[in-house]
Amino acid sequence: MMTYRSFLTTIFLVLFSSSGFQQIAHIPLSVDYATFNSPKGNAYLEIYVSFHQTHIRYVQSDSGYVAEVAINTEIFSEDSMVTSYDRQYHSTLISTEQIESQHQIMDVYFFELPFGKYTATVKVNDSYSMASGEFVFSFDMPPFKRDELSLSDIELCTNISQDTTHIKFRKGHLQVIPNPSSLYGFSLPVLYYYAEAYNFAFSDNERGTFRQESYITDTQGALIKIILDEIKQKPGSSSVLVGGSNIAGLPGNTYFLNLKVTDQQTGKTARKTKRFTLVKPSGKSGPDTTKNRVLYQNILLAIYMNYGEEDLDLEFEQARYISADEEKKLYPQLDLKGKRQFLMNFWEQRDLEPNTAENEFRDNYLQRVEYANQYFRTKREGWRTDRGRVLLVYGAPDNIERYRNPVANKPYEIWSYPHIEGGVIFVFADLLGFGGYELIHSTHPREFKQPNWMDLLTPGSSRGDR
Repeated sequence: MMTYRSFLTTIFLVLFSSSGFQQIAHIPLSVDYATFNSPKGNAYLEIYVSFHQTHIRYVQSDSGYVAEVAINTEIFSEDSMVTSYDRQYHSTLISTEQIESQHQIMDVYFFELPFGKYTATVKVNDSYSMASGEFVFSFDMPPFKRDELSLSDIELCTNISQDTTHIKFRKGHLQVIPNPSSLYGFSLPVLYYYAEAYNFAFSDNERGTFRQESYITDTQGALIKIILDEIKQKPGSSSVLVGGSNIAGLPGNTYFLNLKVTDQQTGKTARKTKRFTLVKPSGKSGPDTTKNRVLYQNILLAIYMNYGEEDLDLEFEQARYISADEEKKLYPQLDLKGKRQFLMNFWEQRDLEPNTAENEFRDNYLQRVEYANQYFRTKREGWRTDRGRVLLVYGAPDNIERYRNPVANKPYEIWSYPHIEGGVIFVFADLLGFGGYELIHSTHPREFKQPNWMDLLTPGSSRGDR
């Protein structure tokens, strides 16, 4: 089984052998989706796809330089394909100097589907370079009930305006340009969002009002910024919800956009959240961002091409603490190729500095796995222990108080995180005396609490109910 420390040797051999690098032809894809209510009784699915212009090949022709890319989208219910769509992308340039490193080719695909659970596969193939990319995700088509206040998914956007010249991205009287990568930063400092609310209590005699709230929280749920809190007139039984905020002043990190609507007449509420990442340049950033991202994609692909299925499964198992429920459901259904692509997408979405030729988030996470295995191992691997889980989810504590030989008490230690939720602690104790420290108390709002934890440390005490 390949370990994290053997990565560099493998990468070097694969990437810099005479033929290895040329065999890697990968187009990194950004893919997102949103579901909306359909008046016909089903629900609409929109899939947003983008990739950089520099990732496809332009060849010389009589009319200049041309590129051809095939985009295929397939949707499955269990093992059966429900629908598919093929689209050809053609681009012609007068000169290759027109190729821009920041320019993204973007598309949107529309489907109407019955309620249920689905899996979608998006594939891109370059006709000239033979490079390809693939993105797999699972999703639910929710039942938008007629008698229940509800929200569509949140569509993150790069811009929303009254200009409707681009029919592809038109929603009513608005032009809504999606942001499939969910990345914002110096060149894209404004976070725009689009959503729809359904089933307000409404009549022509009493139109009524609703409250729209949008705000940003960090991954621990702490409030970071309020974007909007406003009472609005109901335009009908449904309403478009749009907003935006300049987030350039926030620290580079992963955040959640929260959207909440309240019907002022009924008091009913509906909520949705959406994850996004704000990228801030670091000292390691180079002038050629796209080149760095392609290099890292190739490095990661080289790693996974040398992984067997057991290695891939172990890496995802170690990352389960930070994976979403839908990711946990999807991964076991994939074949070997799908698992490789899944992990590439998994870490790409969490990369806090995608402008570098590294994924610092992945590197740091796997290094913490190694640390946990080295120092917390008991009968279980270190990353599977309580201390290992807390280390992987919350990072290294700012301070650790260790009580190895307390008088008349069992060994315990207290981890402090003053920057989380206004300051939280985790208390671990070796209750059985074999070095297996268990979490017996935390002040974190989403963790196990046992205010009388000191009672467990006295000889003869038993473990509390968890």
